[in-house]
Amino acid sequence: MGFCFLLNSSPRLYLGRMTEKKVKKPFPKWIQKAWLVALLAAPIVLWILPADQFDEGQSICPSVLLFDMECYGCGTTRAVQHFHHFEFGDAVYFHSLSPLIYAFLVFLWGTWTYHTAARLGIFGKARAQQVETKLEHEANNKRRQQTSAE
Repeated sequence: MGFCFLLNSSPRLYLGRMTEKKVKKPFPKWIQKAWLVALLAAPIVLWILPADQFDEGQSICPSVLLFDMECYGCGTTRAVQHFHHFEFGDAVYFHSLSPLIYAFLVFLWGTWTYHTAARLGIFGKARAQQVETKLEHEANNKRRQQTSAE
């Protein structure tokens, strides 16, 4: 086992046997419910906050703090907040790619919300089982690809 590390090889191959990895168990229901509440509350909280909430104050960007230079992501938070309040001109002023970033974030939020709600059985037990089966199938395919690459 110690020689595997030195030889930079996989312990499974060194031992001459294939071991099956365990599929991750889903989170407990109370964590999934808390996640769904947080997902549903996030856009509401952003609408309650004023559009210029993040325009003033100290930057938290490491590039600005350490090197006093703005990075390519600087202004994204401000742009998304203005875009969320339908202030498109200000959003593009803070970051020129804000429409694409906002569209991606909305897609990501919708996907997470839908899958979390489906896992909790809000759309019915049959849909929850379909989502779990699909996730297990994707995990199995990923595992097969990793083992075939080794």
